[in-house]
Amino acid sequence: MDFLKIQNTDALLRDHYQLSEAAKIIGCDIKDILWFAFNKGIELCMEFHDDDLEVSCSLKSETENSLLIGQLASLPRDKKGYYILSESCSLRINDEDMKCNDDGFIKCYMKGLFSVDDEYKDILIKHEGLPDEWPSYFTPSGECTLNSKIILYVNYDERENYYLLDTLWITKKEISCFLDAVREQNQPKKNIKNYKAQSEAQKQKHAIPRVEVLMAVVALYHRDMKLRRESPAAITEHLFLHAGEFWPEKGEPPLSFDTIVSLLRSCIKKEGLTF
Repeated sequence: MDFLKIQNTDALLRDHYQLSEAAKIIGCDIKDILWFAFNKGIELCMEFHDDDLEVSCSLKSETENSLLIGQLASLPRDKKGYYILSESCSLRINDEDMKCNDDGFIKCYMKGLFSVDDEYKDILIKHEGLPDEWPSYFTPSGECTLNSKIILYVNYDERENYYLLDTLWITKKEISCFLDAVREQNQPKKNIKNYKAQSEAQKQKHAIPRVEVLMAVVALYHRDMKLRRESPAAITEHLFLHAGEFWPEKGEPPLSFDTIVSLLRSCIKKEGLTF
């Protein structure tokens, strides 16, 4: 995580940031956030203002119509009468529209930040953040206060030459989720790297005594050619007799008797050592 500029969101003052801003603050590329958004479920949002430039939306849910309408009607409302879906988004539903049409949709108007769908996240990745289409649907961002899961379809065709302001936003909470996801992904890699480094060090540590023993045996071979015809156990006994010459400080080989016998047995063929 040291490669990122921030480790947490404690210093962030706003509730949400444009994706380009967030990338600079975090110290990563926008494409990194897009990848984590799609693969790790990080929310990316677009903002709606419910002004003269907006169009209506169609709300859909798998919940039974009367139950859904009851849940919507019981939602808390702000001072302007918007139904509060979460800490970052709300809906305006006119009294005459508080009903489902023949297709099961409720006409409404979105205000605040709404999360784009996963298919659109995939498109964002493929087009490197510059897609040539708009999201198929939206869902409430943050923790929705509605018991039922809802999907919101923007009625793009309601107004001629309508243009969706498709700037991407990410909330402070989701930035924290992004940092956690990066931390989680990099932790196993770090452990594997350390394990491999430790494994190589252990191999090297164990290899040195074996090399010393074999070099000593080769030296003894050159002194007495008859030693080549002896068994691994006999060669090991001979090595221990001359250990003081090769290991003057300890006076004995760095490996045990049985270990040296096994080592020599693995190296000896029919005609002697494989040197």
